[in-house]
Amino acid sequence: MLKRISVPLYIIFVALAIGGCKGPTDPVTESVWEEVESPTAKDLYSVFALSENNIWAAGDSGVIIHWNGSEWNTVQSSTMKKLNGIYFVNADNGWVVGNNGTILYWNGSVWVSDSSPVNVDLNDVQFLSQIDGYAVGDSGIIIHYDSEWSIAYQDFTLLWKSLHFLSSGNGWVVGCKGWTGLEGDGRILYYLNGSWVLISPRFRKSISSVYFLSPTNGWAVLEGKGLLPILHYDGIEWSEFGSNIFHSVSCISFMDSTEGWAVYGSTGFGSIYHYKEGQWTLYDDAICYALYSVYTVSRHNAWAVGESGYILHFSN
Repeated sequence: MLKRISVPLYIIFVALAIGGCKGPTDPVTESVWEEVESPTAKDLYSVFALSENNIWAAGDSGVIIHWNGSEWNTVQSSTMKKLNGIYFVNADNGWVVGNNGTILYWNGSVWVSDSSPVNVDLNDVQFLSQIDGYAVGDSGIIIHYDSEWSIAYQDFTLLWKSLHFLSSGNGWVVGCKGWTGLEGDGRILYYLNGSWVLISPRFRKSISSVYFLSPTNGWAVLEGKGLLPILHYDGIEWSEFGSNIFHSVSCISFMDSTEGWAVYGSTGFGSIYHYKEGQWTLYDDAICYALYSVYTVSRHNAWAVGESGYILHFSN
């Protein structure tokens, strides 16, 4: 078991004088992203919060961990597959999706395997109620749950990475064409009252994550080389926002329309971006672990997870 001592990252910043990575600190509020001891050395790909004292994360080799308000602990799962997305409806109703069509269900006591209609990798999951949920993945697959899982949409030329539904009749799915993620390969799919519509034009990079606050306020982030913009939806069209801010982004999360977080990770390197008062800024780009997922619990409480079980907690 990998153990890390919880040390405020502003202390690590001092260590730069003799080498090492700095940690992010809010220059105004002195809020910090603090490393929290992790019960696993496995990569963590998704984090979700029901409350400040009830947080879940999932990742490589079937690992699932839980925060009870004071510490993280591993929770036994029924698979060794890579787990890519986690979502909870309530404390007794949770879902995890992963590679080879893996679907797990939390019944309030244990994680159990659920029947899957596909064997492709599933990359993200979201539920609107206990009997209304979606998962998206490779081969352009979208599956829907209404007491059982079934295929709702498929386009073998596409790969879906993230989804966000505002209601049972209004949702967005993002990804790329095929496996490439090259120039011009980003794709956005819109769901409205039973119809799926592929948005045109294509975008210049693969789209890795999407988050909507209302039908007229949505965000999507790009991944790839070079400085990239973020995409914003105003209820009419998607447009580029804040050009040349982002190197690449893995995940995005908002508390409300005024503040949010985004993270990025590649092996041995992570970045954090912050949205506040209408502006995105690079918050920190010298984190020594890749960051794959972020979840904003409240204005002063957020979690990020990533490479080798690395966990960061933002609070003040």
